[in-house]
Amino acid sequence: MSNIRNNYLKILDVINSLQLDFNACIVAGRKPKMTDIEVIALSLTA
Repeated sequence: MSNIRNNYLKILDVINSLQLDFNACIVAGRKPKMTDIEVIALSLTA
């Protein structure tokens, strides 16, 4: 299980190093539990 977590964290670091702006738009409503970058890293890990 920790291997999946390590892969997720590595992918998240790579995406963060690209310095892309995913949170450019403001959305009304409740605050999401995960950021856009975290969702992308999770889907790439899967």
